[in-house]
Amino acid sequence: MDMASQKHPPALYLLAATAAGERFAYYGMRALLILYMVAGITGTMTGMNFSEGIASNIYGVFNGLCYLFPFFGGILADRYLGERKSVTVGGIFILSGLILMSLSAAKIPFFAGLTLIAVGNGFFKPTVVSMIGSLYEQGDPRRDNAYTLYYQLFNGAVFFAPIACGAVSVAWGYRAGFMVAGVAVALSVLAYLLLS
Repeated sequence: MDMASQKHPPALYLLAATAAGERFAYYGMRALLILYMVAGITGTMTGMNFSEGIASNIYGVFNGLCYLFPFFGGILADRYLGERKSVTVGGIFILSGLILMSLSAAKIPFFAGLTLIAVGNGFFKPTVVSMIGSLYEQGDPRRDNAYTLYYQLFNGAVFFAPIACGAVSVAWGYRAGFMVAGVAVALSVLAYLLLS
């Protein structure tokens, strides 16, 4: 195999960066979620004022749905939407959910935001991984390395997300932290749409 054929297609880097932005948004938001739910409704760090038990139940259901919905999102992407539309729809749902959560501390926008994020995760998460696999023919030795690069970017975003969103939250409140997560997913989806 010559050097040119050992290079990865440019689409790999775009897909990895898109997924990293979305995962930054998800894990940044999730790092704040329990704290936001149990925080009181006065002071600079205002929250939902839920009890710890209710907050834990909401957190558990939300995370469960984020793992369940990719099953259905993958089916819809394969049979109806296609991969590009699925990534776009997923990103828009996640962004919409984060905007709702960052603009209001009322219960309806909060639960609507969590629902949109979970549904968007269902469209987004399985599609990007599948698209990376489709860049390579079966047996291509670059495929394993491609997933390694993907997970390096992915894990880097997961590492920095709680730090960045947490720092913003300490300075300007939890809803500002959710907005930082929203900016990350907005930039990743915009870059995907413009460059793919």
